Amino acid sequence: MENNLELKNNVNSVFQLIVSLIEDDNILKADEYEKIQAYKRELNVSSQNIYDIKKMDIDRILYLQFYLLLLDDKIDFNERIEIKYYKAIFGYSENEIFQLEIKVRKEKNNWREVESKVDKKEKSRHIPESIKKIVWDRDGGKCVLCGSMDYLEFDHDIPFSLGGSNSTENIRILCRNCNRRKSDNIGDID
Repeated sequence: MENNLELKNNVNSVFQLIVSLIEDDNILKADEYEKIQAYKRELNVSSQNIYDIKKMDIDRILYLQFYLLLLDDKIDFNERIEIKYYKAIFGYSENEIFQLEIKVRKEKNNWREVESKVDKKEKSRHIPESIKKIVWDRDGGKCVLCGSMDYLEFDHDIPFSLGGSNSTENIRILCRNCNRRKSDNIGDID
């Protein structure tokens, strides 16, 4: 029982390192990959341990990473290397990675269809329910700045008053506190 608790704690420590390195710039570089692998060895944590214990969290992170990698609709050589790093760290099979890439590509195409329908309508501050659902799913139902799950609001990254659109790229979820601090500024808060 104590070994299981120690393993879970070690997996959580490795996972926190992974998340902090990814969140820094949304890119997993070779030196960061090596740092993670060394830390896994130090704590005696395997990719399978991480996969077994953190599968749902990993799915969410990889979905977001694939979304970012596919912003330009293609994955270049360096991005393929980054995907190999994720595969090695998290213990994903080639098929799971492929299925995730397909899922993100399909959903991006669906978002474009929804957005083109929305763009044809009169410009309004009101965010359509279809866009809210996509943003909610993408942002994991929590504030993208602080992670809070309380008093959530949909926010225009570029404020509507400054010409921001109701597209999924411009809408995000913020908690009330972060949204109030942001006000009519563009992007993140200080």
